[in-house]
Amino acid sequence: MKNQKGFTLVELMVVMAIIAILSTAGISQYGRFIKSARDTTRTSDLNALNIVILDSIQSNGTVPGTAADFVAKIKEVAGKDIVDPLSGNKACLLADGETTTECGYQYAICDGGTGYKLATGFESKNNVDNKYQKDDVSTSDDTHLSDDLYELGSCNEVDTDYEDITA
Repeated sequence: MKNQKGFTLVELMVVMAIIAILSTAGISQYGRFIKSARDTTRTSDLNALNIVILDSIQSNGTVPGTAADFVAKIKEVAGKDIVDPLSGNKACLLADGETTTECGYQYAICDGGTGYKLATGFESKNNVDNKYQKDDVSTSDDTHLSDDLYELGSCNEVDTDYEDITA
């Protein structure tokens, strides 16, 4: 009898197959976690932007009149510009799950400056908070709303189209 030192080819192949299966599962989960993290960031950004608008309403009685005014108010309240680190990188996925687009936040005023709409896109529709629904802000003219945008705000009649507020 020979002393057997080492592993047989079959044992090595079984171990490699197990490693391949585990790594495949891990890689697919990693992509979902990244999407979920970016969507969570967008949700918290929308909440922060909502607070800036409410501060403007409390101090001035109206919402910021333009996207430029809103960006200035953000800088005044938060001490910095809002920057989406994903802008320009085409890191957000559209609803088809394959097409990439730039991420960002959009702003529109309505009801003569007393109402507002904030919108952004979410990558994973399963991560969307219940208060951010497609076309959640009911207006008589929602034809400008993209299928991939989710809204926050209160409007009866839209005064302006969406403007990008991401620096």
